[in-house]
Amino acid sequence: MSASAYYKPSEYQGRFHTSSSAAPASSAHRPSAGSGDVERTRSSAKLRLAMIAAVMMIGCFGLGALVHAFAGDGEVQAAGIPAVRDTVVVKPGDTLWSISEQRVSKGDDIRAYIVKLKKANGLSSSSIQAGQVLQLP
Repeated sequence: MSASAYYKPSEYQGRFHTSSSAAPASSAHRPSAGSGDVERTRSSAKLRLAMIAAVMMIGCFGLGALVHAFAGDGEVQAAGIPAVRDTVVVKPGDTLWSISEQRVSKGDDIRAYIVKLKKANGLSSSSIQAGQVLQLP
């Protein structure tokens, strides 16, 4: 019998030398049993974690989009009941500034009222005509 037939790594590790055809004495040269399984488990855990993070991010963005879509512009309106608003008829020489100036309290920003006035009337510019009826915000 050859010497490699009696080789037992656990008993003779480092003390028994065999020929080149025998199994290596050091466990560093041999692949450990199941090392591929450990790597596969780690990579699948990383993939699972990345997928969970991606789903959570998409969920957050979706929720934010829903909140933004239904948030409105801050005005409270009763369902089915049209809001009764005051109106003003534009006279010759009137401007959005002069109309807003008459309705804004002292110290309030006239520009902010003009923005609301334009929005309430669907105006894209500040141009108004005599005889035009404007709804007041």
